[in-house]
Amino acid sequence: MSVSLYYSLERDARLSAAEQERVAEVLARHDLDRFADPLMGGERFTFWDDPSEGTALEGAARVPVDLERPEETAEAALAEWGRLLGEVRRVVDGGTWRVHLEDVAMVWVEERGVFWFPAGG
Repeated sequence: MSVSLYYSLERDARLSAAEQERVAEVLARHDLDRFADPLMGGERFTFWDDPSEGTALEGAARVPVDLERPEETAEAALAEWGRLLGEVRRVVDGGTWRVHLEDVAMVWVEERGVFWFPAGG
């Protein structure tokens, strides 16, 4: 069984050329294939080329699970991707972010600059 992280930036306007460049710079600073291990079911972190109507950015990635240490592997991937999405959030103007692991929402944690799960949730 696999679970996926889904992420999107909802807004009417597509990314401007300057925003696209800033997002590309953020992505270049990360190893997007770090968790793309087929033996653990993980996928490369990516944004889709053609986001849905009313969405400026959108994507999904399967979370890797190492059967010998499943919580550590999944948590490491989610932490990395939460930081990456936080960096992207800071270089793109406006809109509403939606980040969730299947049906469990991750929220913006301003003081840390990341998306993560709500405290106590």
